[in-house]
Amino acid sequence: MNDKAIVLTSFGTTLTDERRRTLKHMQNLTQKAYPDWDVYIAFTSRIVIDRISKQEGEKFYSERAMFYHLASEGYREVAYQPLHIIPGAEYSKIMQLVYKWKADLVFRRLVIGRPLLYFIGQGDERPDDYQLLLDTLKDVIPSAPQEGLLLLAHGTNHPAQAVYSALQLKANQLGYDNVWIGTLEGFPEWREAAKQMRFAGIRKIHVKPLFFHAGEHVSVDIFSKEESVVQKLLEYGFIVEEDWQSLGQIEDILKLYMQHLDDAISERYRGRSHGRPAIPSII
Repeated sequence: MNDKAIVLTSFGTTLTDERRRTLKHMQNLTQKAYPDWDVYIAFTSRIVIDRISKQEGEKFYSERAMFYHLASEGYREVAYQPLHIIPGAEYSKIMQLVYKWKADLVFRRLVIGRPLLYFIGQGDERPDDYQLLLDTLKDVIPSAPQEGLLLLAHGTNHPAQAVYSALQLKANQLGYDNVWIGTLEGFPEWREAAKQMRFAGIRKIHVKPLFFHAGEHVSVDIFSKEESVVQKLLEYGFIVEEDWQSLGQIEDILKLYMQHLDDAISERYRGRSHGRPAIPSII
């Protein structure tokens, strides 16, 4: 057994095929890239963990239980890579655990990667995660007149909901004028995005989930034939094109996460940016 472990952490999904296409595939890619590390999967949703255990008999650790498992197995170096989109509540849970376990000095080294959207090109050194995401999705942005792309995220009441507005501003700044960001449970709310699309003369909306997994939120809240975003858009008079592919099924998105993991393991962006003065050692 290796003494180094990588933990890929997501909210989780009860859909077996979706786990295979996203998480299991990401696990295989990571194991191939880091043969000297053992690669694990952990979920932050206890409900998902419980349902999978009861329905399929497969056991997944929570992000908290995984720390105890790694410690009991004798791992000395640990790298957590969240597969979340924003640094919201789920990411904060992991960060709190990282701080705790670092303070307890259980592991020789413990690092955590950033979620998909984190840096926004600060200075000349840190990457622009927002532009990288939008550029990766440029092939699904419609080019026909009066057509637009609606990227639908989950949303949150965490302060990190500001990430979605920043993504919208970045899309506008980069000239992606027919891209709108909406959320199911936060700001900007998807109905407001639809209203703006109507004002812009959009008649056909391409709906794409901004989720790592195409789980129940995607199948029920976005695309179902009953009360869903798509059905409401049709009622509003739009033509709708459904794009069910989750971010976790897109190879170039997985490459972005792999880069974030590499950045964490190499501690590429640790500390202050180059050229900034050192912080005085004042208590």
